[in-house]
Amino acid sequence: VLQVYPGSWLQGLDVPQLLGYHGQEPNTFDELVGGKNVWTNQVNPVVLRLFAVRYITLRSAQDVPGYHKVMDSTPVTPGGTAALYEADSVPPWVRLMAGAVKVPDAQGAEVVADPRFPGLDIAVYPESAPVAPVDLGGKVPAPPTASASVATWEPGMIRVAIQGGDTRPLYLVIAENWYKDWTASVDGKPAPVLRAQHTLLSVELPPGAREVRFTFRSPAYERGRLVSLASLVLIGAVILAPRLRRRRGADG
Repeated sequence: VLQVYPGSWLQGLDVPQLLGYHGQEPNTFDELVGGKNVWTNQVNPVVLRLFAVRYITLRSAQDVPGYHKVMDSTPVTPGGTAALYEADSVPPWVRLMAGAVKVPDAQGAEVVADPRFPGLDIAVYPESAPVAPVDLGGKVPAPPTASASVATWEPGMIRVAIQGGDTRPLYLVIAENWYKDWTASVDGKPAPVLRAQHTLLSVELPPGAREVRFTFRSPAYERGRLVSLASLVLIGAVILAPRLRRRRGADG
């Protein structure tokens, strides 16, 4: 994508993109996608589907598992030509997984991106995560009998509906980067926000769960905004005070 539309060219046109200039993306994202400004996993089929990437643009045609070519040698606005690929099936933005494992955090990105590991079926958490998954015995669990869908999405708020049921605990994984300022609730009760697949937003669901809500609120940002506003008011007062004193003196 970056070879075709460098920087944040697509974002400037309100087209979401996986890569591009950000400057504040979490290090876990950089690691999963293969290293900042290197992106060795940018066409890894598991990584692409975890991030719900539906379209890929490349400078030249190549084989991308799970994607088919739609257009080739097509002129693009920034210059040059590109090939356009579309996923064989629309990847879901939210996933339910019936099993989970815990691995050392330093190995998380490597495990998820390894084509031998079922990264679309088993949630991967760091060892410090407050979750105790059942031992899978080296096997991939049967798919969930429940499903998830996005009911509401807006900046800072995600609501996910759960249809059907499963007798097992399930793990909801969302194609959204984890940040410490996310909070979550399951059926109205607070739930720990987990970091799955090394960088994605996640929560554990008890059997029978029906709704999950994620809310983003950053106290640090709000404090910084108040400090900035107070600073502007103070600067304005410092600039205006001498003028007001001179005007009063002239009037007197």
